[in-house]
Amino acid sequence: MQDCMKHQCEFFEVQWFNDLSLPDELMTIEKEYRPDTDLSTIFSQMDTSRNLLEFNVLLICSEDCINEVLNQGNEYEKATDSFTSFKHRSRWLIFTYQWIHDRQLHVHLDHVTVIDLNQSLTEPFCIHSLMWREGRRREFSCRWLERHIINPEALFPNVNQGLNGRVFRVVTKIWPPYTIRKNETVFDGLCIELLEIISQTLNFSYTIRLSPDGQWGLNDRGNWTGLIGCLVRKEADLMVAAIGISKEREDVMDFTFPYLFNHGVAMFKLRNNPEDEKWQTLLKPFTLGVLACIGAALITAGVIYHLIEKFNPYYTKPPTLTFWYRIEYLYGALLAHGCGNLPEDLAGRMFVGCWWVFCIVLAASYSGTLIATLAVNIEQYPFETLDEMLEQNNYRWGCMGNTLFIPLFSNTSNTRFKAIWDGIVQFNLTNPAVLSETIGEQFNLVQNEEYVFLGDESIYEDLSRKDCQIKVLKERYFSIDFAFGLQNNSPYTGQFSQVSLMILESHLVETLRRKWWRREACAAFHQAESKTIDLASLQSVFYFLLVGLFLAAITLLVEFLSHSNYNKFLLKFVKKRNE
Repeated sequence: MQDCMKHQCEFFEVQWFNDLSLPDELMTIEKEYRPDTDLSTIFSQMDTSRNLLEFNVLLICSEDCINEVLNQGNEYEKATDSFTSFKHRSRWLIFTYQWIHDRQLHVHLDHVTVIDLNQSLTEPFCIHSLMWREGRRREFSCRWLERHIINPEALFPNVNQGLNGRVFRVVTKIWPPYTIRKNETVFDGLCIELLEIISQTLNFSYTIRLSPDGQWGLNDRGNWTGLIGCLVRKEADLMVAAIGISKEREDVMDFTFPYLFNHGVAMFKLRNNPEDEKWQTLLKPFTLGVLACIGAALITAGVIYHLIEKFNPYYTKPPTLTFWYRIEYLYGALLAHGCGNLPEDLAGRMFVGCWWVFCIVLAASYSGTLIATLAVNIEQYPFETLDEMLEQNNYRWGCMGNTLFIPLFSNTSNTRFKAIWDGIVQFNLTNPAVLSETIGEQFNLVQNEEYVFLGDESIYEDLSRKDCQIKVLKERYFSIDFAFGLQNNSPYTGQFSQVSLMILESHLVETLRRKWWRREACAAFHQAESKTIDLASLQSVFYFLLVGLFLAAITLLVEFLSHSNYNKFLLKFVKKRNE
């Protein structure tokens, strides 16, 4: 090779490998250079989407050869700039005998280092690296190295400069507070702040433009629209917006690590006035089923108590107390108000004791729930789940058109989601606004009609700040992860994902959320909890009352048998004495 160089042989060798350790899987392309040689095919072989890491180019040739190869490298980078990172990932190490130290080359590649073979390489030697200077100027600078410290960072110092000022074409969509447009060229919002942080970390700049058709991106028989279409057609390098990840989208583009984890929620406005239901306050602690069971238990217990007292052989004279007195006694116990004339027989006392335990448990449960009802503003929702929403006929529902929700509900095997989509299609026949693409129209529907808006949590946080009567169901029916997007098989995906993960772990996103979603004068995000007591919760106390009834019946039977034997014994004793 050196002999070839001494004879001014026009020759260069390209070697593509993952690092300077020359692995076995080394791809070597050797080609004799002539002035009319087209190197684009060779560059394309090296710059393939299969290799997302850097690759090294070793170039050994004369002065004219160096100029031509680097110029063709520049042209290849320009021609493929929309879908390659050729200039960023390639590492160019050039050996020549004809290097001029003050040479000015118009090189667009990021990592170029020249080693002049006219100097001794056994001592500290000078390498000429293409460096950035003030004013975005590029010029070669001499750096002295020892042989034993040669490594990729030493040979290519720009490696530590991130993306070396590359200009990314960013496409976005106005969606407050994620993306806000201040004027024709200035944007703001949570996404824009995240973009600025990532650009400073990776050392790149960007230009921003809006989606040409104003859409997020839908697959129209293989033709993607909106933001995703810009990436698919390579009209943009980076998509920065509040857009969710889906399998269909991942097939045609790359997503970074999510910067925000979100969920789908159902939003609606309460139509009932809480003041109109305050007359029911005393009835709210118990359900109607519990109240009915208590009434039935009172009547049944009164009858049983009266029969125990009336036919109990303990009494020598029939009791004078009436049935209604027994009912009054049990009702007084139910209200934690005792009265006189306790039963004297064992069966009656046992039954009444169990009734008192029954009454104490009911009184404690009722009092505790009543206090909670008065202290906490309990809002009665028209339905609690999506299944209940599907069963009712008062509220209609819808979602934003041309968003991730459309394929979620329409292209699914989930029977519940299919039912939701069938309802949307039916409602759309009479009111197309249920598939409106703007939050404003969806918000008006929620405000003015009995309407459920199926969106994500971040939308709810924004709408509830405008109207505190807008509520959300507790059910989260699917997960929506927001992320930035790049072109399919982009070599930058890994770097962007690493920075996104770092931002997420630092809780910076939560800080920005508090900045852009200020909640003013609204109640808590979740519905207040105060549960009405149902029959299932009190079934044990009714079981206890039945146990008391059973014990009273056994005791009454024992008293009958004892009294009968006692009468027989007394008759025998009197008869024997008379004889």
